[in-house]
Amino acid sequence: IQSLKMSLEGGLQRKIKLSGGFDSLSEEQAEDFINEIITIEQQITDNQKLLMKELSNIISYKKIIHLKKAQRDFNRRILQEYGRRRGQKRQ
Repeated sequence: IQSLKMSLEGGLQRKIKLSGGFDSLSEEQAEDFINEIITIEQQITDNQKLLMKELSNIISYKKIIHLKKAQRDFNRRILQEYGRRRGQKRQ
């Protein structure tokens, strides 16, 4: 799911750049990009719902919440470590 979000953002940025950047987008192109974002975000939401439904057949909802919290904490730590290491390289 996270990789789908990243590819969405990266792909959107590339498409905007190829079409001449934000300032040269027509209103119609911008609308198309927004509709594409909405479609992909809906797919992400649908996949998350399906995942939660399937997980609930295996583990309790309470454990799913713990799992989501652990995932969020892990991602936060990864970003903090990345920032720390990146800061050390600049010095």
